[in-house]
Amino acid sequence: MREPSINKDIFMKSQITTEEQTALQSSGLCQKTPYAIQGVSSGQLSVCQHFGGCRVQGVMYSYLPETDELVRVDVVRWLKNYRKDADKKAVAEGLEKQGRLF
Repeated sequence: MREPSINKDIFMKSQITTEEQTALQSSGLCQKTPYAIQGVSSGQLSVCQHFGGCRVQGVMYSYLPETDELVRVDVVRWLKNYRKDADKKAVAEGLEKQGRLF
């Protein structure tokens, strides 16, 4: 079985930022299947947009119509937690800065 080619620009037009991509690579999530599949509406996976997701290579993906991509469900959960933690950190830093002003 051939090793799948890796598209280094996979997150260029994605909802996943470069910072999140870097953190995702070191998160420990399985890397055997792609984190995201772009251009879904113009390929064989276009049926996924009608059902909100699909299973590819045994892994469940959710369809994001804003960016026309499929993102693995475990990656969506990881991103939600990562963004939540980043927001908490930003609020804490903001409160710390306000405390220094007084």
